[in-house]
Amino acid sequence: MQEFGQAIVNGIGDASLYVMIGVGLALMFGVLGVVNFAQGDFMTVAAYVGLFVILHAGFGVTSSLAVMVPTGAAVGAIFFFVVLQPTQRGAPERRFLATFGVAQVLQGIVGLIWGVNTLTAPQSGSADHIGGVAVSTDLIRDLIVAVVSVALLGLFLSRTQLGREIRACAEDPVGAEMTGINIRKARCAAAVIASALTGVGGLMLLTTSYIYPQVGYSYILTGFAVVILGGLGSVGGVVVASLVIGIVTELVTSYISASDANLVPFVVILVVLLLRPSGIFARAAA
Repeated sequence: MQEFGQAIVNGIGDASLYVMIGVGLALMFGVLGVVNFAQGDFMTVAAYVGLFVILHAGFGVTSSLAVMVPTGAAVGAIFFFVVLQPTQRGAPERRFLATFGVAQVLQGIVGLIWGVNTLTAPQSGSADHIGGVAVSTDLIRDLIVAVVSVALLGLFLSRTQLGREIRACAEDPVGAEMTGINIRKARCAAAVIASALTGVGGLMLLTTSYIYPQVGYSYILTGFAVVILGGLGSVGGVVVASLVIGIVTELVTSYISASDANLVPFVVILVVLLLRPSGIFARAAA
């Protein structure tokens, strides 16, 4: 029972990372119509910048968010103007290959600047034990940050003019443009916000994984699994899907093997596409 409880807690901790990459992917696809294979690498860049300011500028792990989030947003803005905007009217395959190329370029840049050896961020090392289950301070912080980030995103999309314009572009870009909405501005904002969320994900990456140039890319299939399971039209669905995949992965790791746990995203993608392609938690509106 203790092992089961520990797997549940660890799975919830993993979910805080999955939801950041999942929501970002959903925004990119829903508003810009692009399957962004570079989303995880945006997270990698933010994590390395965060680690740099932690080790060399005296930032704490939590306060490094003040640098990682703008880094993610800046990468998203560059990505929009250099890659997405020029390929807007091209074939979908062209944009797909472009995002894959961006992922490889970012991995190369990170390797050139910081090297290819694995790095780690300072961990708090403290944990509370509840019924024999360890709940680390880092996990609690990551969970709080994820909840606050998703809540702020929901408020932004539902309560602000720009947020409503982004939702309109996702639902009906032609109709939105006919009502006077600046489609380019809304799409750029969506790309920046989606990438800023990967900056938040960089915090979770620092506290749950070793850092190396391909680390963010290694999570991209899990991110797609989260989006497919949750449904592109539901932020809440992505949150629930992140919890489901995080917990199932940790249970498989604990009771079967870590190598078999790597199959969980593939199995989720296959089953959902076969049984309910729109996603288990999909709904009509974002």
